[in-house]
Amino acid sequence: MQSTSHGPAKDNKALAVRLQRRDANRKSRTLSQPHHVAKRNRQQRVDKAIDHADTDQDVRYDAFPSSTASDDGVFDLVVSPRSPLDHGKNDPFAALPTDLPVEFLTEQVHMSGICLREMITNCDPTDRIGAHFSEQVMQMASQNQALFYSMLSAAMVFQKPTREMSEEQSTLHLSIQNRAVSLLSQQMADATTATHEANIWAVFAMGYASDIGPIRSGKFPRQSFLKELQSLHVYGRFQLNQIHLRGLIQLVMLIGGIQNIKTPGMASVISFADLFESSRNMRHTFMPFIPFTNAYLLGDRLAFSTQERLWARQTLPRLGKGFLDVWQPTDPVLTAILAVMDHMVDFTMIVENYIRGRVSPRPGAALTDQRNFAQHALMSLPTAREIETNTGQLCDDLYEPCRLALLVYSFLVVFPLPPIIGLHEKITSRLQRSIVLMKQDLQFMGQSRLRFHLWILTMGAIISIGLPQRAFYIAEIRKMVLCWVYKMRMHSVKYSKDFYGIQKRLVEMAKTSGGMRNATNLNLSYLSIDRSKLMWSSFLHQAWHVSRDKHFDAQYGHPLEMVDFVAGFPQTREEKSASRAAIQGNASRIRWRKGTTVAPGFVQSHVPVQQSSSLERRRPGTVAATNRARGTQVDPTRTIDAPTFFFHRTLDAPTLPPFLPLQPVEVVSKDVVWRMLKATNETMQHIMFSRDDLANFWMQRITSSDILFNAFMYGAAIREFHTSTVKSRRTAIEYHARTVTLINESLSDPVQSCCDDNIITVSSLAHHELIDQYRPPTGSIKRPNQGPLESLQLLDLYGGKIEPNMVHRRGMLTMIKRRGGMQALGIAPAVFPWCVAEVFIASRLLCKPAFELLPLTGLDIPASLSVNRRIDHPLKDMGHGFRVLTQLSPTDQNRALYADLDRMALYCLGVDDYAAGRRMRKSLEIFAQERVFVQHSLLTKYDEESAADPKPDGNITTLTHLTAVIFSLMCVIPLPTAPFHKLVRQVKAQFAHHYFEHEWKEAPEMMTWILFLTGVAAIGMPERKWMVSTLDRCLHRLKIRDWTELKGILLKFLWLPITNDDDGEGLYDEIRRSNPFEALKDSGAVRVMEVSDEIEEVSVT
Repeated sequence: MQSTSHGPAKDNKALAVRLQRRDANRKSRTLSQPHHVAKRNRQQRVDKAIDHADTDQDVRYDAFPSSTASDDGVFDLVVSPRSPLDHGKNDPFAALPTDLPVEFLTEQVHMSGICLREMITNCDPTDRIGAHFSEQVMQMASQNQALFYSMLSAAMVFQKPTREMSEEQSTLHLSIQNRAVSLLSQQMADATTATHEANIWAVFAMGYASDIGPIRSGKFPRQSFLKELQSLHVYGRFQLNQIHLRGLIQLVMLIGGIQNIKTPGMASVISFADLFESSRNMRHTFMPFIPFTNAYLLGDRLAFSTQERLWARQTLPRLGKGFLDVWQPTDPVLTAILAVMDHMVDFTMIVENYIRGRVSPRPGAALTDQRNFAQHALMSLPTAREIETNTGQLCDDLYEPCRLALLVYSFLVVFPLPPIIGLHEKITSRLQRSIVLMKQDLQFMGQSRLRFHLWILTMGAIISIGLPQRAFYIAEIRKMVLCWVYKMRMHSVKYSKDFYGIQKRLVEMAKTSGGMRNATNLNLSYLSIDRSKLMWSSFLHQAWHVSRDKHFDAQYGHPLEMVDFVAGFPQTREEKSASRAAIQGNASRIRWRKGTTVAPGFVQSHVPVQQSSSLERRRPGTVAATNRARGTQVDPTRTIDAPTFFFHRTLDAPTLPPFLPLQPVEVVSKDVVWRMLKATNETMQHIMFSRDDLANFWMQRITSSDILFNAFMYGAAIREFHTSTVKSRRTAIEYHARTVTLINESLSDPVQSCCDDNIITVSSLAHHELIDQYRPPTGSIKRPNQGPLESLQLLDLYGGKIEPNMVHRRGMLTMIKRRGGMQALGIAPAVFPWCVAEVFIASRLLCKPAFELLPLTGLDIPASLSVNRRIDHPLKDMGHGFRVLTQLSPTDQNRALYADLDRMALYCLGVDDYAAGRRMRKSLEIFAQERVFVQHSLLTKYDEESAADPKPDGNITTLTHLTAVIFSLMCVIPLPTAPFHKLVRQVKAQFAHHYFEHEWKEAPEMMTWILFLTGVAAIGMPERKWMVSTLDRCLHRLKIRDWTELKGILLKFLWLPITNDDDGEGLYDEIRRSNPFEALKDSGAVRVMEVSDEIEEVSVT
């Protein structure tokens, strides 16, 4: 079409009218004819217009062509603001063999690609296996109509859990299924095309994606993390078409097995589908296990590095060791089940490291392979009846209950299938039947088998939550506990102590194996416990050994005495007198005079030594003042370790004062230096998230500077002291002495006193305090659940065991201030770890961060956070409730706080995606920067004066900010030493000084969230009782009748279910029990009292 000039205005107006009329006619004709016909007609008109164009001139798009141009040519070449899909050009579905609407195809083809990728992995943004597999199948679908329609049908079924189909969509889905079946029948009629891989995948899609099954109503046990890995929460609900499945099996047999499928990934996906269907039906798998990668195994165990195992053993030291106390690998059957236990233990450790944020170079596809391999090995185990039939020998009575209990554990932790109707009922009934058929009496079981049996009963009690069979398991647990007490009584043991230990184990809040915070409630009402928490993987976590506790001695054991520590080197007359009296008192004890051997090991029985005002009058050899003000109760049958500063002392050997410079006593060996260097490199890789450029930068700088080398070796020695099983402080002392000597010499030069190396050296000293051993956090022994990502950026060390040195920290801040801030350093891009450490310290001390935050990369953190909010997210409303904050008081301070709270909610949405294994596009590196940014911004607004001294008129901003800090220490920066006690007292002080009548009237839900979250943090504190009584009145006024309704309110603000639900349910139950009217509604109250009296009588008789 040749270019034309603009015509008169009236011609343009007439042209516009003609175009509108033609457009309406064209649209009506297009809707009345099949889509591919309309598309072909448009393409023919475009080709005709191009053929008539003058090839010597360029085609020009004219918004106002003259009336001489044809209507068709104008329509096809005029630029339109609509989508290109409305035109005949650049249509991505022009070649697809279908006449369905374009909008429908756009959505379903996109969803089909997502389904194909998530069948391999959805937790690794860098995964290419899933993307390549999706491209291969989509290419086959574009050339095979049967496969194309089958995938459209499966994509519609995949969306059913999150989107309810309308009647029109259901009709369309049925027509697509019929079309797919018709096309498949035509393909199967031809022997040359029947076994094509496109047809195999079409039959697979039609067989495994027939419909979606319903979820069981009522209560059911909470499951582990990664429950949406490979979209198992959706695929586990797929209902099967048995006719298509039989056809799939025949096709697989015709080609000689799925291992002969050539399309990469297709055989592995078919194997995965057979695995989850076999798990649902609790039968052996039909398909062999075919992995996506070759990196899932290392020998005959899951690929699991030594460092990862050491990380997991810090929190799971006894994981899986109880099985070896019962069974030894003496025959192939026991060898097979013990190997399955090893795989499940390894995968539990992998999940533990994953959820704690420990960086491990494992592709997402390898993670799915490891999980599926462990589940496939479990489903391949023979039943007890099969063993007896094949071998003719009787099987161990505990074998079949153990196999089924492992399957229960798999449904909860390893392979968390959704709780569809019939799944938990079936496994509960089978486990109950196997326990009833056991031939061995409890009275003749050994201690190890009793513990084993208790773990099996625990698994059954958890999976039967909300089912009638739960009463059976509770009764069996009660019977076992009474049997345990009877056996201890018959053996003349202090059975009251052991029974106390068993009862304590049953009622304490414990984590699942892997340290996961999804422990399940177990109501042991028959044990006189209203609402208990049971370690639902107790046998995997530990062998249920009864440990000694100070409460045993306080209630049942030996008399306790107060012990005063005396100076190791008495110098004054008072010290000598005190030492003489203590030695005479010890010598006069009957046990010592009889020569009774003492129990091995040491008991920490001293408090941190405090300096006395008389210290300056002593000679330099004095170590510490006599601590007469405070004493500690100790067991006289155990040895007591004297208070030490740097190494153990004896009474006949002088020691150096701890506050004088120590010269190296011995030369550090090359092996120690190399070990420290390797540990430093691993730490840098962990903190820098395997960024070789930054890690290499620091390693080169460390090894090229003497002062930095000693400073970083000192930090490595401190980390080794707190993480290694061998507690040696000598290496740390050596490097500390050298570092202090070198930094003193360097600071004497006024020109170089504030150089980069000196600031980094002082920073290393400031972040590593040399102490005897880890001191537990102050406040209550009980603490609320925290997490996930507790170990990301070494938070478990630098936020807990490793304490900061406040003297060196003040020096570090002074030096940084003189330099003009962190950004003035010559290595500013690489000081992100020091910014992170400052946020940890500020959270620990409840103060403002001392300097600004320098990000690790050029990431736009607010923009990165904003992508976490999706309309299909289960927690999409989180943070929306804080909008009322700006309505109560529209000040700049409230607006800034609202922005911080919204960013914290966005971070929690991303963490929830990470923990569930959903489709995510973020790495741990991004999570680390996001949470430090959120916490730094929140603590910058912390007003210590307003929090410590509340104003009489009240301040809702301060109250909300304090509660947000509580939540941040639970879920954003989960410090092991979080000062919850201080924050709870500050929140209570706010309520004590003001009633907040206006806030209760205008924002009752936000005030409820403030009280409830503070009550969760106040576990084990005296303030908890006040919180419970206040919340009882609050819930009564708001007419909140159950936990589900209350949780819906909490989710509008800040509430992370994977972390807070257990504590929240416990607090809600405590509130209900505190109300006498609610307590009387419990139908089992009388029975609880009767059983309580019965157990108490047995334990005292």
